[in-house]
Amino acid sequence: GKRPSQGLPGWASEDGSISLDLAVLRSRHYAVPAALDGHPVLALIDSGAAATTVSARAAEALGVPPAELRSDLGAAMFGVGPNMLAGHLHRFHRLDIAGQATEDVESAIAFLPFSRPEVLLGEDYLSTHKVWISNATGRVHFAHTW
Repeated sequence: GKRPSQGLPGWASEDGSISLDLAVLRSRHYAVPAALDGHPVLALIDSGAAATTVSARAAEALGVPPAELRSDLGAAMFGVGPNMLAGHLHRFHRLDIAGQATEDVESAIAFLPFSRPEVLLGEDYLSTHKVWISNATGRVHFAHTW
């Protein structure tokens, strides 16, 4: 097998793993560039979120009509500040992070209290990937767990 790079887990050098620069937000949270149905978005790595969540503003910019959202299943979300957020579960075709695609993505859409990042990568995404965040190099490494 391949020998891991110094300071990285062994899987970070496996075929299919990806490595990309981290964006460190003013809030000191980590985010990565992504694409949702082909549209560029910034995705916050949020291990505290149960579900990947898309901001209502981003959903509108992606062309999801409000009438379609009203027909989607309703959802209540907790953990974004002290309040509950009302939203909808919506299915997107594709979430792409550095060329690694996840197809048929069900995401919550909510009125998040900020405009960027547009997407919160929640536990539903993170539980299907190995994730290594390196503060020393300013990079994040992803690999599917399957």
